[in-house]
Amino acid sequence: MEKLELLSGNIILSVFIFLLIVIPLTFVVAVWKRNDLSQTSKIMWMLFFVFAPVFSIFCYLLFGYKRSERR
Repeated sequence: MEKLELLSGNIILSVFIFLLIVIPLTFVVAVWKRNDLSQTSKIMWMLFFVFAPVFSIFCYLLFGYKRSERR
């Protein structure tokens, strides 16, 4: 029983760490592919994603993400 608890704790921790790495990397790729930003802006967003991943994702969704216009 103790091994099962230890294993489930490790799985949860592994998933959390994986998401903490994969989600910011997804946003880094999204910023890198944008053509409307200068290189300086791209670098600043990427540094923000690296040093404050959770907070930066919310900031990017609120202020940096440009929605496509409907015609």
